[in-house]
Formats: sequence, structure tokens, C-alpha cells
Amino acid sequence: METFIALDNNDFCRLQLNTGQRKKIQKYQTQLLEKYNAVPVEEDTEKLEDIIEEDYLSDFEQAGPSISLEKEFDIDLIFRQSAEGLRIMELLRQENSVDFKLIKSITTILSEYLVKRFGYHPNAHYKDVIAKSLVRRYEMLSTSAACPQALWFYPNGRGPGKHSGKIHYHIEYMVKKDKQQIHQPRRLGDVHDGDDIDVAQGTANQDDSSIIDKLKYIVPTDASLNAIMSDWVKTFETRKKIRDSGDDSNIVDQLLDAFPLMTEYNGSLITMDFELMFFQSCGLP
Repeated sequence: METFIALDNNDFCRLQLNTGQRKKIQKYQTQLLEKYNAVPVEEDTEKLEDIIEEDYLSDFEQAGPSISLEKEFDIDLIFRQSAEGLRIMELLRQENSVDFKLIKSITTILSEYLVKRFGYHPNAHYKDVIAKSLVRRYEMLSTSAACPQALWFYPNGRGPGKHSGKIHYHIEYMVKKDKQQIHQPRRLGDVHDGDDIDVAQGTANQDDSSIIDKLKYIVPTDASLNAIMSDWVKTFETRKKIRDSGDDSNIVDQLLDAFPLMTEYNGSLITMDFELMFFQSCGLP
């Protein structure tokens, strides 16, 4: 009963309840509070709740354009604009373990917000401010003391041992997907909306898929190089299937979408693939 009474507008929005459903719940909450003398009952509770709801929805409608990205801000202002964002807030506040699905959801929400406001080319400062605001509000999403927001956006990230962060890569993916939809007819088996990993990887087993996810979002540093090289060998067959798919016009894009680390470490991972291909062609183990 205590949980029911504690439901508020944040919960109503997360559950996507309409106005009628909200009012019914609020009515039962008021009756329970009155029955058990928990708090004084307002004489005009329904009118008060209508005012609260109007203010709440008004905040939702105005929050997007009014957020200044010139300096760090409350990242929840973005999350509160959608039911999925509210779900993310709840999970983060409960301090649940951060898994790949949650990381992907956060990346999608923040990337789509930037694209909606600034198009496909938001400047680096705005991406950096959003990433910093995210890890300041939710410390469990930070990666290192030197650059806490590196997993989400890595300033000046191009170069050996660095990457540009998930927000940057996801926006690049959105651009490529949009261009493919405009210029290429979709075929059975093409990538579906929202998929970050190419369909060619669908044949990979569950263990391989988890390794691919790990490689896609790991921060490439000198300390993580050995782990990356080990997982790179394990996923060689997946990249081979993409190269052998016969779709020569999209092979590079498919590989980069699935394995953005290919361009890191001065191309040493690409060299490793060539070595593995050479050893296999010679029949070596």
C-alpha cells in the first residue's frame, strides 16, 4: 500500500498513463490517506492535481529547446522528455548494474536529442557538455578520473589509443543509415531500424555477440590493448563473414559500424586480421 500511495507524476509519465487513469489513482490515494489519517486532505485535490499536471507537461514541452548547452546542466532535463528517458532515470537512480542495453538506450536518447536540435553535425562542444553532464549526474557512468566522460564523448579523440565516444559514433551511424535509406532500396535481410550491429553478425552465437558488444563500446587505451587484441581474435570469423558477404559496395561501412575500433591503434587491428587470413590460407593453426 505504501508503494501505491507513493506513486507520483514521474511514475505516471513513465507508465504512460492518460489523464483519466492518473486521476483515478490520485482519488484512491486521497481516500487511503484520509482513511488512515496519514496527511490532511486538501479540499480541492482534483483541481490541485490538474494544475500540477499542466505544469509538469508544460515543463516537458519547453525543456528541449530551452536547455543551454554552453555549460554543464541537469541531464535529467533530457531524460524527462520521453517515457524511455524516465525509465533510464529510474534504473540509474536504483544504481542497478550498467549493462549493454542500458548503455545503448542512453546513447540513443542523447544522440537523437542532439540531432533533433542541431542536425547531423552538432559541434564537439555540445557533445562534450552533454557527456560531462551525464557523468556528473550519474557517476557510475564515468570511465576514468582523467577523462570521466570518455566513454560517451572523447574530446580530440581521433588518434592512437583514443576514440570519439559512443555519442559521436552513434550519430555517424544515424547519418549512414539515413543515406542508405535514401539512396539504396531495402532488401530482405537489410539492417532494421535501431540495429547497431549488421545483420551479417546474426549468425554469430550469443558469446560472440557479447564480445562484439564489448569491443564496440570499450575505450581503446594502452591499458585495454591486450584485452582488445584477445577479443579481436575471437571475433575474426564474424568479420570474415562480412567480408565474404559479396556486398562489395558496403563492406567497409558494415565493418566500421560493427567494429569501430578498426581505425584505432594506427591500424594494428587491421594488420592482425590480415595476418590471421594469411595463416588460415596456409593451413596454419
